[in-house]
Amino acid sequence: MLPDTKRSPAKERIEQACEYFAACLLMPRVWMKRAYYGEGIQDVPSLARLFNVSRLAMRVRLEQLGFVPKPEADDAPKEAA
Repeated sequence: MLPDTKRSPAKERIEQACEYFAACLLMPRVWMKRAYYGEGIQDVPSLARLFNVSRLAMRVRLEQLGFVPKPEADDAPKEAA
């Protein structure tokens, strides 16, 4: 099946909700807080390996949790998922 190239705002919101749910499931706030603050693991590659997720997924989750600032539009990482 080919991907839908014409995305409606509703489909985008649904996908964002699904991505957030997956992030919460794979990288729960309590575990992230323990690793980041309790164990002092604060570099993205190490955290990504610990949680078995991509670096991009980890960076987004760190931003969601407020552990790192969100980059400005011009500074957005060009990392592949």
